[in-house]
Order: sequence, then structure tokens, then C-alpha cells
Amino acid sequence: MTHEENTVEQTTLDEVARRYGVPPDGLTELSGGWVNHIYGFERDRVRYVLHVSPAAVRSPELVCAEADWINYLAEVGMQSLPIERFKFSY
Repeated sequence: MTHEENTVEQTTLDEVARRYGVPPDGLTELSGGWVNHIYGFERDRVRYVLHVSPAAVRSPELVCAEADWINYLAEVGMQSLPIERFKFSY
């Protein structure tokens, strides 16, 4: 996979925003890397961080491990909880 192949298209970002209930211009890119694309958004005065990456490079086990880590952070007092995730292609 080349870097160009891993670019998140605007139509995908528009769909992500719609699914999370924010306006299309409500996503702010925090970090764009080779595989991971991190965005921030605010909904109902709560800030969220969104991780967008292609399913082809992320196993279900890896996604579950990341969710476990986020849950652990919440258990030890961090304000961190995974929110609903969506699967679609980009």
C-alpha cells in the first residue's frame, strides 16, 4: 500500500462525520500518518478523538486490543472510552 492509496477521501470523511453526528467540516485532522489518520471533533460539548485506518492493515485482534487499552485507561481514571465504531471502505 502506497501513501497515496492510504489517503482518506473527502467523501469518506463526510460519511464519518455524518455517522458520528457532526457537520462535515467538524472533523479536525490531528495527525496524518502512513496508516493512521487521527481526527478530533466535538459533539454536545464533549471532545472526541477519531482513529481512521484501512481494515486491510488492521486485524480484528489489534482493534480489540486498542479498545481494551482505552477501557483500561478509563478504569484507572482517564476520561477515555471507545465509542461506537463503523466499518466501511475508503
